[in-house]
Amino acid sequence: MPSWKDHWHFNSGDTLSVGKKTTRDSAGNLVSANQRFEVGFFEKGVKKYLGIWYHRLPGEKTVVWVANRDIHVEDSSAVFQIGKDGNIEVGGGAGASSQRYWFSELQVSSSTNRTVKLLDSVFH
Repeated sequence: MPSWKDHWHFNSGDTLSVGKKTTRDSAGNLVSANQRFEVGFFEKGVKKYLGIWYHRLPGEKTVVWVANRDIHVEDSSAVFQIGKDGNIEVGGGAGASSQRYWFSELQVSSSTNRTVKLLDSVFH
């Protein structure tokens, strides 16, 4: 498990819903209810990644999962959100130049009730 120093810390609860997002430059990191895990963007050099790390460990943050490990985001437009098709996604860019770097591959749904909740337990 790699350990990273650079990350952004903004707490917006433990749940992401349609219309809300986590970005590199604004509030939105999710922290599990008992503050065991945090999900948000961190960077390694100029490369940006969405990951989960232990929230309360002292010292450097230990990343335990990375969504877009194979395709990093190089610009400041990185966003973590629930996409129009209902998938959890890491995207970047705007308009015609937007790109999807990673997504959850869930069954397509136009539901506006989808949510993502960061749990304290391991892999539920």
